[in-house]
Amino acid sequence: AGYTTAAARASNVVDVFPINDTMQLVQFVTLLCGEDPQRTLEAAVFESVTRLRPFWVSERPNRLTLTWNGRRTQYYEAAVRPLQEALVRLGFDIAVDGAYGNQTGAAIQSISQQIGIEAAPFPSGALLYVITRPAQ
Repeated sequence: AGYTTAAARASNVVDVFPINDTMQLVQFVTLLCGEDPQRTLEAAVFESVTRLRPFWVSERPNRLTLTWNGRRTQYYEAAVRPLQEALVRLGFDIAVDGAYGNQTGAAIQSISQQIGIEAAPFPSGALLYVITRPAQ
């Protein structure tokens, strides 16, 4: 988390991780480390920051509070449009309007089910890891 804070400050942006939850960042970095046991933690964090570049929040840091089944998370409003664009690239027919609505939530639930994680309608570190993977 400290590394991403430093990266955000060095890049003159509000945040380089679109979810306001450090444990989700840890989840993302852990998945990167799992790809290559020789990868250092520093290299994994650097790659996560790089892969998340489209989601960087550089303007007003308005946050959305997303709630589902009693769980809450916060997501930066400025990162909704890039999230929707990524979902469209993955084949989802959703509006890219910057509004976090039912279409966006349903697409996220669908991907979550496909990758075997809890099918919550909001992004997690694991989901961001999957949607930012380079094309194979």
